[in-house]
Amino acid sequence: MNKIVILLSILCLISCKESNSLSVEEERALFEQSLPTVLDSIHLSIFPPPQNDSMVDLYENGKMLIIIKDSTEILSKEDQIRFSEYYKNILVKIDSSYQTKVDDEWYETKNLNSHKVKLNLKNERYNFIFDTESSTSNLPEGEKIFCGMIGLSDIKLDDSKQYALYAVSYKCCDRLNCGNGWNVYLKRNNNLWVIDAIIGTWIN
Repeated sequence: MNKIVILLSILCLISCKESNSLSVEEERALFEQSLPTVLDSIHLSIFPPPQNDSMVDLYENGKMLIIIKDSTEILSKEDQIRFSEYYKNILVKIDSSYQTKVDDEWYETKNLNSHKVKLNLKNERYNFIFDTESSTSNLPEGEKIFCGMIGLSDIKLDDSKQYALYAVSYKCCDRLNCGNGWNVYLKRNNNLWVIDAIIGTWIN
């Protein structure tokens, strides 16, 4: 009897988690549909294609190179709270990844929901590659000065699965204390995800 109860509990936990998350295909479609619009909104496309010969290989037909971190980042508890406050009538289960304070300034974090990002992005303004691809290329690190790296969080849904949130981070090319972060709010409209707002959350 105890084994049956335990099994039912596990099945319930799995089904509850799956009912409140997107499939790989749904996540891919949401990112592919919304990311170019997000990049336009946060003005990453304002950088002109390089004119010097040493950097021209980064671009194809005048497109800007965007390097994407190939695993999802942490969607913080604060971001999730902002989600529930932005859409005041939705129900959201707040969860968070593991965080340990190392000292007064630093935290050790573990993204419990981290997974590989699967995208097939094509756009007239951008060339997209994942960071693992860029690290194995023959381009010197200094050649990436116009691009930096984009990070995407896992996607958070409300209980009705009609509203969604994900976070975008931009780390400068020196990968030091330089970058920005945004929350992307979306809602369903006739089974399509529509961007409702893109709001900055941090800047370094």
